[in-house]
Amino acid sequence: MIKITIATPVWKRPAMTDAYLKHIHAHVKYAAKAGIALTVSISGSEGDTTRKKAVKYGFLYTEIANEPLGAKFNEAVITGCGYFQPDYIMIMGSDTFMLPSIWKTYADLIALGERYIGITDLYMWDWRDNRAVYWGGYQGDRFGEPIGPGRVIHKSLLPVDGRIYQDDLNRNLDASFTRKLLEKGIKATTFSAKEYLLVSCKGDENITEIGKFDQGRLQDVSYHIFDEVMKL
Repeated sequence: MIKITIATPVWKRPAMTDAYLKHIHAHVKYAAKAGIALTVSISGSEGDTTRKKAVKYGFLYTEIANEPLGAKFNEAVITGCGYFQPDYIMIMGSDTFMLPSIWKTYADLIALGERYIGITDLYMWDWRDNRAVYWGGYQGDRFGEPIGPGRVIHKSLLPVDGRIYQDDLNRNLDASFTRKLLEKGIKATTFSAKEYLLVSCKGDENITEIGKFDQGRLQDVSYHIFDEVMKL
């Protein structure tokens, strides 16, 4: 079995957090069918409120200040690697949902020896007004660069101290990490997650609102296409 640990920081948005934790817990059995032993490391900042939710699903939990986000994300990675000793770390936000068929794609790429795997596109769904859109990925200088959620990184590519992000960052974490790897000549093998309906949901406390994207590059869709995803 390939061992993958998902590292996720959580903060507020209780309904979304609850939905995400339940969703990822459901993915464990589906990942196993693809030959992946999935574990989860959560870093939270709301004491027992979040700890109890994570532990309920058997997830590892670490308490840390919400800011800076770089340090919080790193804590989930470091703690997860130390406890689970995974082959790969997967970066995932607490607002991301997807179809379980995605695990076979990861397993197939890992079987080919890929050490850094990413996704190029995603859907977004704002729970406040039910606006849903598809975004095809980065253009220009960042064309082909993987998005934040869904990155899978082999343990051999992690820094010795496990800090994949600068501790003091609150923005542009993924671009920073991409630059670090590119400086070493390491580029992600990427795929489109459109068929897997990978969706980043929006509510309160978002890092990036839908309105901050180039609206001309967004394709409106019905939020009902995510019904199957949310049933997990």
